[in-house]
Amino acid sequence: MVKPSAFNRRRDAIRNRRHRRALQTISRFMGTDALDYAEFLHGELVSGWTCPF
Repeated sequence: MVKPSAFNRRRDAIRNRRHRRALQTISRFMGTDALDYAEFLHGELVSGWTCPF
């Protein structure tokens, strides 16, 4: 198994922090329906309305 480099770990931490902030912002405006959720899938923001699982 290859250990991630310090650069990759830092980049992933920054990306995760940005995704977390984006989801917090979006969740303020979403309703309470079962499909009212958002998440990041392969680096793209999707919701239950655009990509129901």
